[in-house]
Amino acid sequence: MAKKRISVCIITKNEEKNIRRCLECLKPYPFDIVVIDTGSTDNTKQVAQELADRVYDFAWINDFSAARNFAASKARCDWILAIDSDEFLEHLDLDELYRHMDAYPSSVGSIIQRNQIRPDDTTQTYRARVARLYNKYYYAFTGSIHEQLNPFTGDEHSLFHTSLSVYHIGYALPEEENRQKDIRNRDLLLKAIEADPENPYNYLQLAKTYDNLDENDLALSYYQKGFSFDIDTERGYMNYMIVNYGKFLLRTNRFEEALGFESFYDTFCNTADFVYLMGQIYSANNLPLKALLQFIKATTMTEYSQDGVNSYLAYYRIGLIYAGIGNTELAVTFLKKCGDWEPALQKIEELEG
Repeated sequence: MAKKRISVCIITKNEEKNIRRCLECLKPYPFDIVVIDTGSTDNTKQVAQELADRVYDFAWINDFSAARNFAASKARCDWILAIDSDEFLEHLDLDELYRHMDAYPSSVGSIIQRNQIRPDDTTQTYRARVARLYNKYYYAFTGSIHEQLNPFTGDEHSLFHTSLSVYHIGYALPEEENRQKDIRNRDLLLKAIEADPENPYNYLQLAKTYDNLDENDLALSYYQKGFSFDIDTERGYMNYMIVNYGKFLLRTNRFEEALGFESFYDTFCNTADFVYLMGQIYSANNLPLKALLQFIKATTMTEYSQDGVNSYLAYYRIGLIYAGIGNTELAVTFLKKCGDWEPALQKIEELEG
């Protein structure tokens, strides 16, 4: 049997519908699997005891970092892979992980998290890179919610990227469940800001939470507060948050304010998500030629999070611009690049009808 070098640490509560699938995806690999139950009242613990190496109870104290760090304390390996019970391993190259661990013993590894967006649609996903692989003697989680890995020394950590990917369904909940989750997150984030008022991450997460709750004035104020701090582009969440902020401004018809994102362009134009967003912003401000250039650029890019921003969504937008200026032939050419995406097919039928 291969030597176990990685402990997979999972914190969970009332996840009987997901925990079996999560653990069965891990079982083929030489992992030390630790599950921490934070107060389940369903069969989560029983399933975990059947499939995990060890299962422990942890009294929930409204602090995700405390639970994750408790899990790490029970791990038998130095290296920890932290995942959730609603995340399912999709791809893993174990030799690659070991090479990274040997080459970067005091760094943190990021994994790919593919997030299902809607409960009834498994084809639409949002990709994110999240820091989850670490040595427990160098790092621990901090923050009561949306916890982040930080080194014990207080210095900035270095990051290496892995090809490991998980499929995450935790955002694809029924509307009322999502609302209750956001209300819980709001309360925890407000306490986190009170405890650490100089952390931009908490302001931006709270802005997104108020955005989800349709409390637009509060969302705007917290987005503005979060981006009033110096932007650390090494923090992966900044790309995610700037795009969320831009979408919020467009959705609330703050088109002119969104044009101010031109000042962020050089910082964030390395992802198709931001370039596509700039195309949307220019379109909303009736600047079709500027928008066209951004959508075309997005189709040439390989770094992206949201499915379609560098393919069918961008081609669709290009098609709409050409249709708007009366060039039906080019419009149809680009709309056909969207494949069988229904809005594009409908627009082609409209133009050719």
